[in-house]
Amino acid sequence: MSVEETQGYKETENKISYEEIDWDYIKQMALRMNQNKDKYGKGNWQLPLPLETIEQALLRHVIAILNPSILDPETRQQHLAAIGCNAMILNYHK
Repeated sequence: MSVEETQGYKETENKISYEEIDWDYIKQMALRMNQNKDKYGKGNWQLPLPLETIEQALLRHVIAILNPSILDPETRQQHLAAIGCNAMILNYHK
């Protein structure tokens, strides 16, 4: 029996690949969302809200990365996770 006859086959052509996703970054976003559940409640980000507030939050986090302050209690990694979460919320609503 040849190898071809003993191995199964699954079509992968034209299928979405998730190989290029940084799962550690996704985990950081999930941690941030979990940390804010007490503050905002589960699923709050899916409720109607003024998108300008999310855009402004995203901008504040970008500025915090571009112009860091020693008084800022959040790390660069936390700001990047916040940017990802805010971008996800904007994408969901737009």
